[in-house]
Amino acid sequence: SNVYKALRPGGRMAISTTTIVSDQLDPSFEWPVCMRMFASLESIKPICESIGFENVRIVDAESPLEGMDVPIEEECSSGNVGGQRFKIHGRNADQFTYLEDMDMDELCKVVTVYGEKPL
Repeated sequence: SNVYKALRPGGRMAISTTTIVSDQLDPSFEWPVCMRMFASLESIKPICESIGFENVRIVDAESPLEGMDVPIEEECSSGNVGGQRFKIHGRNADQFTYLEDMDMDELCKVVTVYGEKPL
């Protein structure tokens, strides 16, 4: 709603975000906070329309970093131990190791949300 308030009449928004593909995450797992905060894909358009946006479109947005090799820095930092990057939430993430075996493309989708504030 803050984006809507900031726009002039006729203004447009485009926001990229990660969503959950299904209505909700499987409650039998303990999900990281970031994933619990993602909106469901189907809820985004009605939310935007209820705020007042018109011509709302949800478009798949592929990350330009997917499939790219990201170089590992030589020096260790708080997020890098022994030359290995932490894939899931840092060094205290043993409780989320099961995520490494899941297909994140089945769970999450990155989208760009477009909408227009009416004149």
